[in-house]
Amino acid sequence: MTSRTRIHCVTCTPEPLIGSKLCSATEDHRMHTRWLRWLHLLSCVLLVGCGDPEFVRPNVLLILLDDFGYNDLAANNDSDSPTPNLDRIARAGVRFTRHYSESTCSPSRAALLTGQYAARVGYHPNGTGLADEIVTLPEFLSAQGYSSSMFGKWHLGDAYPEVRPERHGFDQWLGFLSQNAVARALTKAGRKWGWPSYFDPWLEDESGTHRQYKGHLNDILTRRAINRITETEDAWFIFLSYRATHHPVEASPRFAEKFEDSAAGRYQALKAQVDANIGRLFDHLAESGRLDDTLIIIVSDNGGTNDVYPSNAPYYGKKTTYFEGGVRTPLIMHWPARFKAPRVIDEAVMIADLYPTIAGLVGAPPPEGLDGVDIFSEHPPREFYWYAGISSLEAFRIQSADWSLLEPSLYMISMSRALIHVSHLEAPEQHNEIETRGPLAEELYARFESWRDEVTRVSSLTARTERGTRIYTGDDFRRTPTENSYTFGLTLKTGARKAATHQRVAWQRGYLEIRYSGSPEQITVTIDGNSTAFPFRLADHSCTSLIVTNILIKKNEINKRKSSTSKMSIYLNGRKLSESNYATRSFSRQSPSNPLRIATNATNPVYMPGTSDPLILTRTPTEQEIAEKYHPELVAACQPQ
Repeated sequence: MTSRTRIHCVTCTPEPLIGSKLCSATEDHRMHTRWLRWLHLLSCVLLVGCGDPEFVRPNVLLILLDDFGYNDLAANNDSDSPTPNLDRIARAGVRFTRHYSESTCSPSRAALLTGQYAARVGYHPNGTGLADEIVTLPEFLSAQGYSSSMFGKWHLGDAYPEVRPERHGFDQWLGFLSQNAVARALTKAGRKWGWPSYFDPWLEDESGTHRQYKGHLNDILTRRAINRITETEDAWFIFLSYRATHHPVEASPRFAEKFEDSAAGRYQALKAQVDANIGRLFDHLAESGRLDDTLIIIVSDNGGTNDVYPSNAPYYGKKTTYFEGGVRTPLIMHWPARFKAPRVIDEAVMIADLYPTIAGLVGAPPPEGLDGVDIFSEHPPREFYWYAGISSLEAFRIQSADWSLLEPSLYMISMSRALIHVSHLEAPEQHNEIETRGPLAEELYARFESWRDEVTRVSSLTARTERGTRIYTGDDFRRTPTENSYTFGLTLKTGARKAATHQRVAWQRGYLEIRYSGSPEQITVTIDGNSTAFPFRLADHSCTSLIVTNILIKKNEINKRKSSTSKMSIYLNGRKLSESNYATRSFSRQSPSNPLRIATNATNPVYMPGTSDPLILTRTPTEQEIAEKYHPELVAACQPQ
């Protein structure tokens, strides 16, 4: 057995940061904030282990399954699911019966790696990337001296260099940025959409090398993880993100031949194959003497599709819905040195809890401000929230004590709002018979709205003023109109009027520009390459609000086949001025980290008062919200200079 580092009551030195992205001289505008976060992490490293001189930091193997429902783990229901290896790990460790994920792939991964609600970091359900200021789980563990590797499905953006795994803490990785990227090679014209396959996949690594590998995807990823375990002597973190059991359902012949040739049989075969691969990993750890010192966590990103097998039984609902079956998934933890006897935990926990829980188990306090909690620490009862929204379509769930209020799906408009008691989670006939307009439902919805408005508002930007211009940085992929719903608003006042003057009022290179021209007097708003101009005459000393909402359907990511129709609406003083649909243009090659600039000098013809800040939301408010909430808020901040 390889010798391991024992914990001592000392703080870490900054050595793990040398050579990391924090030392890049090109990121000076974000350096200060990020150093403060990292210094906080480094100042308290290994604190938990100080009470036990024999405490050994565990290796961490985090396995994420894809579309693997509650009933797909046989140990949960004693079902006929072919998961003997998962079952033996579950029955020897800690099995959670009430773990909640998100309902689709990307938001679950965002919550898992950030410890925050997915909607808070821009995924509801889709997003373009994670903000650089977020200390991700691999970055956190790297600061504790771990090497961090990822193998498999990323699905947290692929259009910009800033979103890649190596930019978010992984020393090495092999996998695919999007599931459709496994289908074919890169061409001179760029990435091409293709139907994915488990066989002979095209995979990429941290160097950008993209090539085809022979064999089955599950086997390739498992083999690479075993190699990494074998070659690494110090503490390691491996994020093994399988694609199984996501469609298309394709098992190797050696597994397919064990089951009937039907859709259900093929699904069982794919489960049997990923289960066998997890068994290989478990056995390798045991044979190499590392099992006792390795924390294994196995979880799924969302419920199953229920297409051919009752993956989510006994719960109603499936993937893409916020019914119980769509978000209740298996969660297993195994670490013999800590969990000395099998346990079953029925407490409600969520996927964002895994980050702070891992931090606690490796002996280091997590960053502040996480939505998740350390499962094994004392914490008060919690409410749980889910949110998905694009344009006027919204889905949500709030779970409080024994009741859940939910608008179940963004994709299935026919499903109506439901108020569900915990005793009715298995009974679909109950969902449309319970009152959803009474006091309890109204109270829950009000709490949900308050939470939604808080997490979808971009309010933590860094601002500085230079030469009459306010410069905003931070939270790149929510501050920037890159994809999905985006709302931008500001307060305008007239300054020194100059006839025929042309002036930029607000701009972010490559993404957004609001320009004033004096002859004739008008404002031109350009977002995503689409421009709309309208007459603009503002009385002296008065304030007006300008709010722009956008539904951006981009074609810049791998899984977008062709451009679609985007929409921009403009509101002046709370009233809709115009609405336009347009064909989405090619995405901007400019970095989303480009700062947002707004003119604040009163010598300009039009400017934003210094007492104001822009309104930026990652959702589309209703016309009533704009008129009654956001317009008054913007104007109220417009005080005399």
